Amino acid sequence: MNAKKFLTDCLEDIKVANIIQRELGYLPRSVFGALENWYNDVEVILPISEMLLDDETKKSLIQENLLEMEIAFLKMLEYVDQGNEFTSKTHKELADKVDPLWRELASLHANILNEEFNNLRPRDDEEFNERISIMEEMTGMTRQEIRIRSQEDRRLRRMLCDLGLLPTDLN
Repeated sequence: MNAKKFLTDCLEDIKVANIIQRELGYLPRSVFGALENWYNDVEVILPISEMLLDDETKKSLIQENLLEMEIAFLKMLEYVDQGNEFTSKTHKELADKVDPLWRELASLHANILNEEFNNLRPRDDEEFNERISIMEEMTGMTRQEIRIRSQEDRRLRRMLCDLGLLPTDLN
């Protein structure tokens, strides 16, 4: 995907999220998920501690957060439109601005994300062992290797999380 399309697509998703958030006061899981696709490389460790804020404060923070994201993407799009190249360095500069915003946005939606994660958790030992077998099959590693490697490998932690597992579950 070329840089201009990437930036434009991200920006459009942020704008849609902003409109929906203004109406509802939060982002429904489907909208949050659309944004999440742009931030797959940003680790958000589940379960997330909930921010103990009233709804109006959360709504305000979400609006500010999305606005900051929008501005960051607009500035980068303007930079590219001026004929500048979107290099790994400029991508990192953008990521340094928006990745913390993404983590904050996730924290502001902790109740939704935690509920989803908790619904994914294995209900019994049989289901737990099935999921471990899936991880072993997908990675070619043993349970012990997955546990050790997941301490340093955020993609592996993400895979575990997607199956409703935490690295500590493998002890």
